Amino acid sequence: MNKSDTPDQTARSYIKSWDNFINIVAEDKSVNLIALAVTQWTASSIDALIFFLTDMGIAVNASIVIAEHRTNGYLIDSSSFTNNQSQYFYLPYKESSPHANQSPQGKWQKLRDTLNYYRIIFSWPLQKNSTLYYATFNHETPDAIIINKYHHIGRPMVICGIEEGVGIYMGTLNHIYPKLRDINSISEFHGYFRAVFMGRTLYRILHPHHNSLTLKSTCKGLTVNKAIVPYYRKVFSMHKLSLPTSLDASIISQSIIICTVAWKRECIYDNEDYRVMKKVCDYLYNRGQKLLLKPHPRDQFFPERASDMHCQLFSPKGVSLEVLCEFAQPRAIISFSSTTLINPQVFWGIPTYCISEMLDRDKIGDVYLNEFSRFKSTFKNFVHFIHNEHEIDIV
Repeated sequence: MNKSDTPDQTARSYIKSWDNFINIVAEDKSVNLIALAVTQWTASSIDALIFFLTDMGIAVNASIVIAEHRTNGYLIDSSSFTNNQSQYFYLPYKESSPHANQSPQGKWQKLRDTLNYYRIIFSWPLQKNSTLYYATFNHETPDAIIINKYHHIGRPMVICGIEEGVGIYMGTLNHIYPKLRDINSISEFHGYFRAVFMGRTLYRILHPHHNSLTLKSTCKGLTVNKAIVPYYRKVFSMHKLSLPTSLDASIISQSIIICTVAWKRECIYDNEDYRVMKKVCDYLYNRGQKLLLKPHPRDQFFPERASDMHCQLFSPKGVSLEVLCEFAQPRAIISFSSTTLINPQVFWGIPTYCISEMLDRDKIGDVYLNEFSRFKSTFKNFVHFIHNEHEIDIV
Protein backbone atom coordinates (compact mmCIF):
# COMPACT_ATOMS: atom_id res chain seq x y z
CA MET A 1 0.00 0.00 0.00
CA ASN A 2 1.61 3.26 -1.07
CA LYS A 3 0.92 6.66 0.41
CA SER A 4 -0.21 7.95 -2.98
CA ASP A 5 -3.08 5.47 -3.36
CA THR A 6 -4.37 5.35 0.20
CA PRO A 7 -8.00 6.57 0.53
CA ASP A 8 -7.59 8.08 4.01
CA GLN A 9 -4.36 9.94 3.20
CA THR A 10 -5.84 13.39 3.85
CA ALA A 11 -7.09 12.30 7.28
CA ARG A 12 -3.68 11.08 8.41
CA SER A 13 -1.48 12.87 10.90
CA TYR A 14 2.11 12.84 9.65
CA ILE A 15 5.10 13.56 11.87
CA LYS A 16 8.46 14.95 10.82
CA SER A 17 10.56 12.56 12.86
CA TRP A 18 10.53 10.21 15.84
CA ASP A 19 11.97 13.03 17.97
CA ASN A 20 9.07 15.19 16.86
CA PHE A 21 6.70 12.46 18.07
CA ILE A 22 8.48 12.21 21.44
CA ASN A 23 8.10 15.96 21.91
CA ILE A 24 4.37 15.64 21.24
CA VAL A 25 4.10 12.87 23.84
CA ALA A 26 6.12 14.89 26.36
CA GLU A 27 3.52 17.66 26.09
CA ASP A 28 0.48 15.36 26.25
CA LYS A 29 0.40 13.81 29.73
CA SER A 30 -2.78 11.88 28.90
CA VAL A 31 -0.83 9.48 26.65
CA ASN A 32 0.48 6.52 28.65
CA LEU A 33 1.65 4.10 25.93
CA ILE A 34 3.76 4.70 22.84
CA ALA A 35 4.86 2.32 20.09
CA LEU A 36 6.11 2.09 16.54
CA ALA A 37 4.88 -0.46 13.99
CA VAL A 38 5.83 -1.32 10.42
CA THR A 39 4.24 -4.75 9.90
CA GLN A 40 0.90 -6.43 10.62
CA TRP A 41 2.55 -8.84 13.06
CA THR A 42 3.88 -5.95 15.14
CA ALA A 43 0.46 -4.27 15.02
CA SER A 44 -1.16 -7.45 16.37
CA SER A 45 1.47 -7.66 19.10
CA ILE A 46 0.75 -4.08 20.17
CA ASP A 47 -2.98 -4.87 20.28
CA ALA A 48 -2.33 -7.96 22.42
CA LEU A 49 -0.18 -5.91 24.79
CA ILE A 50 -2.87 -3.23 25.14
CA PHE A 51 -5.54 -5.83 25.93
CA PHE A 52 -3.18 -7.47 28.43
CA LEU A 53 -2.42 -4.16 30.21
CA THR A 54 -6.12 -3.28 30.23
CA ASP A 55 -6.89 -6.54 32.04
CA MET A 56 -4.25 -5.52 34.59
CA GLY A 57 -6.38 -2.48 35.39
CA ILE A 58 -4.39 0.06 33.36
CA ALA A 59 -6.52 2.55 31.42
CA VAL A 60 -4.44 2.62 28.25
CA ASN A 61 -4.39 5.75 26.08
CA ALA A 62 -1.90 4.99 23.31
CA SER A 63 -0.15 6.96 20.60
CA ILE A 64 1.20 4.72 17.86
CA VAL A 65 3.57 5.62 15.04
CA ILE A 66 3.01 3.73 11.78
CA ALA A 67 6.33 3.85 9.96
CA GLU A 68 6.85 3.47 6.23
CA HIS A 69 8.76 0.39 5.04
CA ARG A 70 12.09 1.31 3.42
CA THR A 71 11.21 -0.26 0.05
CA ASN A 72 7.49 -1.14 0.03
CA GLY A 73 5.82 1.97 1.40
CA TYR A 74 3.24 1.75 4.16
CA LEU A 75 2.40 -1.90 4.83
CA ILE A 76 -0.29 -1.13 7.42
CA ASP A 77 -2.60 1.68 8.49
CA SER A 78 -4.88 2.39 11.45
CA SER A 79 -7.34 -0.28 10.28
CA SER A 80 -4.63 -2.89 10.95
CA PHE A 81 -5.25 -2.45 14.69
CA THR A 82 -8.18 -3.77 16.70
CA ASN A 83 -7.97 -1.73 19.91
CA ASN A 84 -10.02 1.44 20.33
CA GLN A 85 -7.61 3.09 22.74
CA SER A 86 -5.11 4.60 20.29
CA GLN A 87 -4.40 7.56 18.08
CA TYR A 88 -2.08 7.16 15.10
CA PHE A 89 0.74 9.10 13.46
CA TYR A 90 2.50 8.29 10.19
CA LEU A 91 6.26 8.50 9.74
CA PRO A 92 7.82 8.56 6.24
CA TYR A 93 10.87 6.33 5.93
CA LYS A 94 13.19 9.20 4.98
CA GLU A 95 12.68 10.71 8.42
CA SER A 96 14.50 9.64 11.56
CA SER A 97 13.44 6.58 13.56
CA PRO A 98 13.93 5.60 17.22
CA HIS A 99 17.24 4.01 16.21
CA ALA A 100 18.68 7.03 14.43
CA ASN A 101 22.24 8.02 15.33
CA GLN A 102 22.56 10.69 17.97
CA SER A 103 24.91 13.65 17.87
CA PRO A 104 28.24 13.32 19.73
CA GLN A 105 28.06 14.38 23.39
CA GLY A 106 30.45 16.50 25.42
CA LYS A 107 32.14 15.05 28.50
CA TRP A 108 29.84 16.86 30.96
CA GLN A 109 26.75 15.62 29.17
CA LYS A 110 28.18 12.09 29.22
CA LEU A 111 28.77 12.41 32.97
CA ARG A 112 25.21 13.64 33.56
CA ASP A 113 23.84 10.78 31.48
CA THR A 114 25.94 8.25 33.41
CA LEU A 115 24.72 9.53 36.77
CA ASN A 116 21.14 9.58 35.54
CA TYR A 117 21.57 6.02 34.22
CA TYR A 118 22.41 4.69 37.70
CA ARG A 119 19.63 6.81 39.23
CA ILE A 120 17.16 5.10 36.86
CA ILE A 121 18.36 1.63 37.84
CA PHE A 122 18.08 2.24 41.59
CA SER A 123 15.03 4.53 41.58
CA TRP A 124 11.91 3.88 43.68
CA PRO A 125 9.02 1.82 42.30
CA LEU A 126 6.87 3.55 39.70
CA GLN A 127 3.58 5.33 40.27
CA LYS A 128 0.97 3.86 37.92
CA ASN A 129 -0.89 7.08 37.31
CA SER A 130 2.15 8.80 35.76
CA THR A 131 3.83 5.86 34.02
CA LEU A 132 4.56 5.91 30.29
CA TYR A 133 4.68 2.43 28.73
CA TYR A 134 7.04 2.15 25.76
CA ALA A 135 6.24 -0.85 23.55
CA THR A 136 9.30 -1.61 21.44
CA PHE A 137 10.68 -4.43 19.29
CA ASN A 138 14.20 -3.20 20.11
CA HIS A 139 15.17 -6.17 22.27
CA GLU A 140 18.89 -5.50 21.93
CA THR A 141 19.14 -2.28 23.93
CA PRO A 142 18.78 -2.77 27.73
CA ASP A 143 15.75 -1.16 29.38
CA ALA A 144 17.67 1.34 31.50
CA ILE A 145 19.59 2.63 28.48
CA ILE A 146 16.37 3.23 26.54
CA ILE A 147 14.79 4.99 29.52
CA ASN A 148 17.89 7.12 29.99
CA LYS A 149 17.64 8.23 26.37
CA TYR A 150 14.12 9.54 27.01
CA HIS A 151 14.58 10.90 30.54
CA HIS A 152 13.77 14.41 29.26
CA ILE A 153 10.10 13.34 28.97
CA GLY A 154 10.03 13.70 32.76
CA ARG A 155 7.89 10.63 33.47
CA PRO A 156 8.72 7.15 34.78
CA MET A 157 8.77 4.59 31.95
CA VAL A 158 8.17 0.86 31.62
CA ILE A 159 9.69 -0.92 28.64
CA CYS A 160 7.36 -3.50 27.05
CA GLY A 161 8.63 -6.02 24.52
CA ILE A 162 6.60 -6.62 21.35
CA GLU A 163 6.96 -8.91 18.34
CA GLU A 164 8.67 -8.12 15.06
CA GLY A 165 9.62 -11.54 13.69
CA VAL A 166 11.75 -14.61 14.24
CA GLY A 167 14.95 -12.55 14.34
CA ILE A 168 14.44 -11.60 17.99
CA TYR A 169 14.52 -15.28 18.92
CA MET A 170 17.16 -16.42 16.44
CA GLY A 171 19.76 -13.87 17.50
CA THR A 172 20.18 -12.43 14.01
CA LEU A 173 19.77 -8.81 15.10
CA ASN A 174 22.75 -6.46 15.25
CA HIS A 175 24.59 -7.01 18.52
CA ILE A 176 25.60 -3.59 19.84
CA TYR A 177 25.91 -4.73 23.43
CA PRO A 178 28.27 -7.52 24.56
CA LYS A 179 27.16 -11.04 25.41
CA LEU A 180 28.76 -12.91 28.31
CA ARG A 181 29.94 -15.79 26.13
CA ASP A 182 31.81 -13.39 23.82
CA ILE A 183 33.77 -11.50 26.48
CA ASN A 184 37.55 -11.60 26.02
CA SER A 185 38.85 -8.74 28.17
CA ILE A 186 38.30 -6.77 31.39
CA SER A 187 36.99 -3.78 29.45
CA GLU A 188 34.44 -5.96 27.64
CA PHE A 189 33.34 -7.45 30.96
CA HIS A 190 32.92 -3.95 32.37
CA GLY A 191 30.73 -3.03 29.38
CA TYR A 192 28.66 -6.18 29.84
CA PHE A 193 28.25 -5.63 33.60
CA ARG A 194 27.22 -1.99 33.24
CA ALA A 195 24.96 -2.23 30.19
CA VAL A 196 23.53 -5.74 30.12
CA PHE A 197 23.65 -7.02 33.69
CA MET A 198 22.74 -3.76 35.41
CA GLY A 199 20.74 -2.15 32.59
CA ARG A 200 18.62 -5.20 31.82
CA THR A 201 18.93 -8.08 34.32
CA LEU A 202 19.18 -6.08 37.54
CA TYR A 203 16.80 -3.42 36.25
CA ARG A 204 14.07 -6.00 35.59
CA ILE A 205 14.52 -7.44 39.07
CA LEU A 206 13.90 -4.02 40.59
CA HIS A 207 11.30 -2.69 38.15
CA PRO A 208 8.25 -3.93 36.23
CA HIS A 209 8.60 -5.21 32.68
CA HIS A 210 5.82 -6.45 30.41
CA ASN A 211 5.83 -8.05 26.99
CA SER A 212 3.55 -9.58 24.40
CA LEU A 213 6.15 -11.99 23.03
CA THR A 214 4.56 -15.30 22.09
CA LEU A 215 7.59 -17.32 23.22
CA LYS A 216 9.85 -17.22 26.25
CA SER A 217 13.30 -18.64 26.95
CA THR A 218 13.79 -21.48 29.43
CA CYS A 219 16.60 -23.90 30.22
CA LYS A 220 14.93 -26.34 27.81
CA GLY A 221 14.69 -23.81 24.99
CA LEU A 222 11.78 -21.69 23.86
CA THR A 223 8.31 -22.39 25.24
CA VAL A 224 4.92 -20.78 24.67
CA ASN A 225 4.14 -17.67 26.70
CA LYS A 226 0.72 -18.99 27.70
CA ALA A 227 -0.28 -15.82 29.55
CA ILE A 228 -0.37 -13.78 26.33
CA VAL A 229 -2.00 -16.35 24.01
CA PRO A 230 -5.65 -15.42 24.85
CA TYR A 231 -4.98 -11.79 23.92
CA TYR A 232 -3.61 -12.71 20.50
CA ARG A 233 -6.60 -14.98 19.93
CA LYS A 234 -8.82 -12.01 20.76
CA VAL A 235 -6.99 -9.91 18.16
CA PHE A 236 -7.30 -12.61 15.50
CA SER A 237 -11.00 -13.09 16.28
CA MET A 238 -11.67 -9.38 15.84
CA HIS A 239 -9.84 -9.33 12.49
CA LYS A 240 -11.80 -12.41 11.46
CA LEU A 241 -14.98 -10.34 11.39
CA SER A 242 -13.72 -8.45 8.33
CA LEU A 243 -12.91 -11.54 6.24
CA PRO A 244 -14.61 -11.79 2.82
CA THR A 245 -17.97 -13.53 3.08
CA SER A 246 -16.99 -15.62 0.05
CA LEU A 247 -14.21 -17.35 2.01
CA ASP A 248 -15.08 -21.03 2.53
CA ALA A 249 -13.92 -22.49 5.86
CA SER A 250 -14.36 -26.05 4.63
CA ILE A 251 -11.83 -25.55 1.83
CA ILE A 252 -9.21 -24.43 4.34
CA SER A 253 -9.93 -27.17 6.89
CA GLN A 254 -9.65 -29.87 4.20
CA SER A 255 -6.40 -28.58 2.74
CA ILE A 256 -2.68 -28.26 3.38
CA ILE A 257 -1.39 -24.70 3.03
CA ILE A 258 1.91 -24.25 1.20
CA CYS A 259 3.53 -20.96 2.21
CA THR A 260 6.33 -19.38 0.21
CA VAL A 261 9.10 -17.02 1.28
CA ALA A 262 10.47 -13.88 -0.37
CA TRP A 263 13.98 -15.09 -1.07
CA LYS A 264 16.22 -13.17 -3.44
CA ARG A 265 16.31 -15.25 -6.61
CA GLU A 266 19.99 -14.51 -7.22
CA CYS A 267 20.78 -16.42 -3.99
CA ILE A 268 18.96 -19.56 -5.18
CA TYR A 269 20.68 -21.48 -7.98
CA ASP A 270 18.86 -23.60 -10.58
CA ASN A 271 15.54 -22.79 -8.86
CA GLU A 272 16.43 -25.28 -6.14
CA ASP A 273 13.58 -24.14 -3.88
CA TYR A 274 11.07 -24.82 -6.67
CA ARG A 275 12.49 -28.31 -7.25
CA VAL A 276 12.01 -29.20 -3.59
CA MET A 277 8.60 -27.57 -3.24
CA LYS A 278 7.29 -29.29 -6.38
CA LYS A 279 8.62 -32.64 -5.17
CA VAL A 280 6.70 -32.21 -1.91
CA CYS A 281 3.53 -31.07 -3.66
CA ASP A 282 3.68 -33.96 -6.16
CA TYR A 283 3.96 -36.41 -3.27
CA LEU A 284 1.02 -34.93 -1.35
CA TYR A 285 -1.17 -34.55 -4.44
CA ASN A 286 -0.61 -38.18 -5.42
CA ARG A 287 -1.87 -39.15 -1.96
CA GLY A 288 -5.12 -37.26 -2.40
CA GLN A 289 -4.27 -34.11 -0.44
CA LYS A 290 -5.76 -30.75 -1.44
CA LEU A 291 -3.13 -28.02 -1.64
CA LEU A 292 -3.49 -24.25 -1.25
CA LEU A 293 -0.56 -22.02 -2.22
CA LYS A 294 -0.33 -18.90 -0.06
CA PRO A 295 2.52 -16.80 -1.46
CA HIS A 296 4.55 -14.30 0.50
CA PRO A 297 3.36 -10.74 -0.34
CA ARG A 298 6.67 -10.02 -2.10
CA ASP A 299 6.93 -13.39 -3.85
CA GLN A 300 6.44 -13.12 -7.61
CA PHE A 301 8.05 -16.46 -8.47
CA PHE A 302 5.84 -19.23 -7.07
CA PRO A 303 2.35 -17.85 -7.89
CA GLU A 304 3.05 -18.33 -11.63
CA ARG A 305 3.85 -22.00 -10.95
CA ALA A 306 0.87 -22.86 -8.73
CA SER A 307 -0.89 -25.11 -11.26
CA ASP A 308 2.32 -27.02 -12.02
CA MET A 309 2.53 -27.75 -8.28
CA HIS A 310 -1.10 -29.01 -8.16
CA CYS A 311 -1.98 -26.02 -5.95
CA GLN A 312 -4.93 -23.68 -5.89
CA LEU A 313 -3.61 -20.13 -5.57
CA PHE A 314 -4.92 -18.83 -2.27
CA SER A 315 -4.10 -15.22 -1.51
CA PRO A 316 -6.98 -13.28 0.09
CA LYS A 317 -5.86 -9.66 0.00
CA GLY A 318 -4.62 -8.19 3.27
CA VAL A 319 -5.43 -11.32 5.31
CA SER A 320 -2.69 -12.75 7.51
CA LEU A 321 -2.14 -16.47 7.98
CA GLU A 322 -3.00 -16.10 11.67
CA VAL A 323 -6.45 -14.67 10.92
CA LEU A 324 -7.06 -17.43 8.38
CA CYS A 325 -6.15 -20.06 10.98
CA GLU A 326 -8.49 -18.46 13.50
CA PHE A 327 -11.23 -18.72 10.86
CA ALA A 328 -10.45 -22.37 9.98
CA GLN A 329 -7.51 -24.62 10.77
CA PRO A 330 -5.81 -26.32 7.79
CA ARG A 331 -4.58 -29.91 8.02
CA ALA A 332 -0.95 -28.75 8.01
CA ILE A 333 1.32 -25.92 6.88
CA ILE A 334 4.50 -26.43 4.87
CA SER A 335 7.21 -23.90 4.09
CA PHE A 336 10.91 -23.21 4.23
CA SER A 337 12.39 -21.53 7.34
CA SER A 338 9.69 -18.95 8.06
CA THR A 339 7.59 -17.29 10.75
CA THR A 340 4.55 -18.89 9.12
CA LEU A 341 5.61 -22.22 10.63
CA ILE A 342 5.67 -20.96 14.24
CA ASN A 343 2.40 -19.19 15.00
CA PRO A 344 -0.01 -21.85 13.63
CA GLN A 345 1.57 -24.42 15.94
CA VAL A 346 1.74 -22.04 18.94
CA PHE A 347 -1.87 -20.83 18.77
CA TRP A 348 -3.77 -23.78 17.28
CA GLY A 349 -1.48 -26.82 17.43
CA ILE A 350 -1.51 -27.13 13.63
CA PRO A 351 1.28 -29.45 12.36
CA THR A 352 3.98 -27.47 10.56
CA TYR A 353 6.76 -28.86 8.38
CA CYS A 354 10.00 -27.12 7.40
CA ILE A 355 11.48 -28.47 4.16
CA SER A 356 14.74 -26.49 4.16
CA GLU A 357 16.69 -29.67 4.98
CA MET A 358 15.65 -31.10 1.60
CA LEU A 359 17.52 -28.40 -0.32
CA ASP A 360 20.87 -29.02 -1.98
CA ARG A 361 23.07 -26.76 0.14
CA ASP A 362 25.46 -26.16 -2.76
CA LYS A 363 22.64 -24.34 -4.55
CA ILE A 364 21.72 -21.98 -1.71
CA GLY A 365 23.45 -18.71 -0.79
CA ASP A 366 25.39 -18.57 2.48
CA VAL A 367 23.05 -16.01 4.05
CA TYR A 368 20.16 -18.48 3.79
CA LEU A 369 22.22 -21.46 4.91
CA ASN A 370 23.03 -19.57 8.11
CA GLU A 371 19.35 -18.72 8.50
CA PHE A 372 18.40 -22.41 8.16
CA SER A 373 20.77 -23.44 10.95
CA ARG A 374 19.61 -20.73 13.33
CA PHE A 375 15.95 -21.39 12.58
CA LYS A 376 16.29 -25.11 13.30
CA SER A 377 18.25 -24.70 16.53
CA THR A 378 15.81 -22.04 17.76
CA PHE A 379 12.43 -23.59 16.86
CA LYS A 380 13.12 -27.32 17.13
CA ASN A 381 10.39 -27.56 19.81
CA PHE A 382 7.67 -26.29 17.45
CA VAL A 383 8.37 -27.39 13.88
CA HIS A 384 8.90 -30.75 12.15
CA PHE A 385 12.18 -30.57 10.23
CA ILE A 386 12.06 -33.22 7.50
CA HIS A 387 14.76 -34.61 5.20
CA ASN A 388 12.42 -36.11 2.61
CA GLU A 389 8.76 -35.86 1.66
CA HIS A 390 7.93 -39.29 3.10
CA GLU A 391 8.38 -37.88 6.62
CA ILE A 392 5.27 -35.73 6.22
CA ASP A 393 2.75 -37.53 8.42
CA ILE A 394 -0.75 -36.15 8.00
CA VAL A 395 -3.68 -38.29 9.12
